[in-house]
Parts: sequence; C-alpha cells; structure tokens
Amino acid sequence: MFAAGDCEMFQPLFRMHVGLLDFNMKRTRKYLGHGGAYIPECIMPWGDHFPFVYGAKHEWKDRPDKLQDGGWHKYEWVGQLEVSLMLLDYHAYTQDDAWFKQTALPAIREYVRFFDEHYTLDAKGRYNMNPAQALETWWECTNPMPEVAGLTRVTDRLLALPKGLLPDADRALFAKIRARIPDLPTRTLKDGHVAYAPAERFAAKRNVEHPELYCVFPFRLCSFEKPNAALGRAAYAARTDRHYQGWKQEELFAAYL
Repeated sequence: MFAAGDCEMFQPLFRMHVGLLDFNMKRTRKYLGHGGAYIPECIMPWGDHFPFVYGAKHEWKDRPDKLQDGGWHKYEWVGQLEVSLMLLDYHAYTQDDAWFKQTALPAIREYVRFFDEHYTLDAKGRYNMNPAQALETWWECTNPMPEVAGLTRVTDRLLALPKGLLPDADRALFAKIRARIPDLPTRTLKDGHVAYAPAERFAAKRNVEHPELYCVFPFRLCSFEKPNAALGRAAYAARTDRHYQGWKQEELFAAYL
C-alpha cells in the first residue's frame, strides 16, 4: 500500500494504536507494574480485550492472572512492533518529519521500551524473554522469533534515522535496547541443515502458524538477496503445516525468499 501511494489508508489504524497509547501505558502499569506499553493481540477499537479472551469470572482485584484468561495470545506482543515498523515505513515514504516527531516517535518509544522494562537479562546481558510464546502456535517459549526479529528491525531502523529526527536520549535508549536483543533463533534440522527457529526454546504446539519466518515477513531481515537467505529457505522447506488454514503468509514468505 505504501508503494502504491495509499498512505492515507493507514490513518485509521494509526489513529487507533497511537490514539490508544496513553490507555495502553496505563494498562501496562496497572497489569504488569512497569513502564512502556503493550498492545494485546485481540482488542476492540477502543482498546479493551475481547471479553471472551479476557474472561469475566472474577473482578479485576480477584483475578489470579491480570493479563487474560485465554492462552492463545497471552504473551504475544509482536503487534506493537508491527505497528512501529508501519509507522517507520510511513515516514520513509512520506518524509513527514513533523508527523514523525509528534505522532509516531512517542508511540514507538513506549512500544519498544516495554520489552526493556518487562524482561530480565541473561548471563550475556541479553533479554531472557520468558514467559513468552511464538504467535498462537508455540505456547511455551524463550526468545520467540516474532518479538526478537521485530525488536531487531525496529531498533535498527530507529538508529538509522538522521540525528535531527531522534533526540539524544532516545538514541541512547534504543542503542541500549538493541545491544540487549538476542540473536535470531536457529535450530539444526534432522537433515543437518541449520534453519531459523520459532524461538530459542519452544514447546506446546497449539496452532499452525510459522513464527520462524517472521524474520522474513513482516520484519524483512531475511530475503533472497541477503547472506542469511539459506536459513530462511531451510525454515520454509521444513515447515510442517502445508495448507491454507489459520493465520498463514506462505505466499509472502515465498516471494521474499
């Protein structure tokens, strides 16, 4: 849509997620006790969870789990990184610096800051993203590909912005976060090939998505002209759910690879 010049078509989406920034920051503080903001995967246009996802068995003060009852996307926090990348792409196509400073950057800052405030660091000084999940498919993960790839792509794009667009304090914050992101997860397949993996550790498969390929799309860290293309192609060849049900993006993965 950006390449076709349809930038105005993104405005309702941007108004929703940027417009909900304060709401999401307050929810993050109330539910998780720290700064930044997260976007739940299934929300109404005004920001509330889908009721059947959140659950209505208890009043909030009595809830044993403040996030949500439903487990399909309890720890799926890639949406805020997808929106952040769209905001960066919008600026790249429009070159609207004033809009970026006033509208996009404040939202991206909080959606990225969330990960720094939410997760602890491992012995190497990298984020230990756990508990976590890889989309709706793998429910027990450490360092899932979608969030790792998304955080990598978004912070790389932020740090590549001209000096006048990014205040020094933001550049320092994003550089700190970038240094703490784990490497894109890989695994060795039965045939001996190394391929991108859904997460550094993954278990409890429940759905049919391919989170290991989120480094291909939407985050565009792996594609046919890059030196890591073989890792993406191996992951694509090894995918197990070869049908057209569920949240699938096979044609996009194939085109990029």
